[in-house]
Amino acid sequence: MELHEAVLPGALLLTAAAVGGVVLLLRSRHPVWAAMLAVVVVVAATPGSIVAWDRSPLTHATTMHVDGLDPDADAGLTADLVHRLVSDLGDTYVFVARGGPEHIAAAFDGQHSAGAITTAEPTPVSDSGRSIWHLAVDNVRFELVATTARDTYELVTQAATLVPDDGSGTVRIPFPRSAFGATEVAEGQIYTDGWTQEQWADFYAGISGVAVDGNTVTVPTDTGGSATITLSEGISKVTLND
Repeated sequence: MELHEAVLPGALLLTAAAVGGVVLLLRSRHPVWAAMLAVVVVVAATPGSIVAWDRSPLTHATTMHVDGLDPDADAGLTADLVHRLVSDLGDTYVFVARGGPEHIAAAFDGQHSAGAITTAEPTPVSDSGRSIWHLAVDNVRFELVATTARDTYELVTQAATLVPDDGSGTVRIPFPRSAFGATEVAEGQIYTDGWTQEQWADFYAGISGVAVDGNTVTVPTDTGGSATITLSEGISKVTLND
């Protein structure tokens, strides 16, 4: 949507005034008075349209936020950007913003200089889009994804829910959620991911509590424990450690 809902009433009023003025000029026996009336209507409608535009979320920077690995304890990530909210699910914030991926990524990087702009680099692509910026901080990674929809982006906490095979309580682990489209992984299940060991290592670089050792990656959980991801020729398996 190029025009926010808040602007629509004023825009429609101005359009109606303009059209009405033309009709009056064409049909009136007193074109001078008709023209003056049209001008008065347009002048009266303009302040309302300006106010509507001024209050539009596409005019002023507003704050977006996504949760950390532990939503109750971690600060998560916050950024200010001129945008329109599409949905806010806690760990996934979907929004519309203008300017293109390079501009949006630069806006995030300007507020979080420890992040990395990846618009010019080959990055893993999922069905939903491609990563254009990311930030690894504390025990998780945040990803900014340019989706396949025009001017639409997702700010996503790269974490998934791990379901233990013994039926005990679930935990959250840092995981390449956007690349695999996985919000939940089952312990012990084999996943075909197509990633190399280098790609796994690159993804977890900078995340505290992560240990990469050959074909295994040990990651923290939100409850203070750990889990191990075992890699083998493009497939992976997650095991919850005791």
